[in-house]
Amino acid sequence: MSREDQLREAITQRLAAILAQVSDEFASIHPAAGNFFPPASQLLQGGKRMRAILADAGYRCARQSDVLAPVIIEFGVALELFQAAALVHDDIIDDSDSRRGHPSAHVYFAGLSPSDRAHEATSFGRNGAILLGDLLIVLAE
Repeated sequence: MSREDQLREAITQRLAAILAQVSDEFASIHPAAGNFFPPASQLLQGGKRMRAILADAGYRCARQSDVLAPVIIEFGVALELFQAAALVHDDIIDDSDSRRGHPSAHVYFAGLSPSDRAHEATSFGRNGAILLGDLLIVLAE
């Protein structure tokens, strides 16, 4: 397995662990809170992880080391979480209905709205997506 594949796999596993932990914490508040994380999971699956690979390349050049450092994995995770937050917020700004073949976060949340009025569902969706994006920024920290 190449170094890039190892890095991608480590980041994917760490992201899944973070989302599972936060989802469990939210579920302890209210069972319906588990509905908050599917858009984030969708955004964080797959991808080339180019930001992390470039960060790793810079780290290797600066440190002159070929060791896959845990700090690079954590930094890569932070980059992916921040990028996901930016995508959630960008889809709101652009009023995009989908992202990577799936409903964008605000569309997903609109579908969970307790109201059948379109404008209230739209507002509910946007508000939920803004909160999700903000949470992803916090998790990136």
